[in-house]
Amino acid sequence: MSQEMVDAEIVEHKFVGPDFVIVRLPDGTEAKLTANVIVSRIKDQKNPDGTPIFNITANISTSLKFAPGRTIKVPKPQVPQEVKAQDKRVVS
Repeated sequence: MSQEMVDAEIVEHKFVGPDFVIVRLPDGTEAKLTANVIVSRIKDQKNPDGTPIFNITANISTSLKFAPGRTIKVPKPQVPQEVKAQDKRVVS
């Protein structure tokens, strides 16, 4: 299987407004979504209407602020009962 290759130029990017969005959920929880742009590129091709094609790679991170008095259940971490000899590794 071959993929079509196109030329693209890496272009600088900057936020012109806040880099986050806060979403209020029905139960009072606030979710803050932050965009972390890794790279932005402009391709050597155009859309049918003549506008440039941009390719932006980003990570979205989420932090939650729960409503006061709300409790949540999270899974209990599993603790190994026995450590095997091959699991004892020395990291230097």
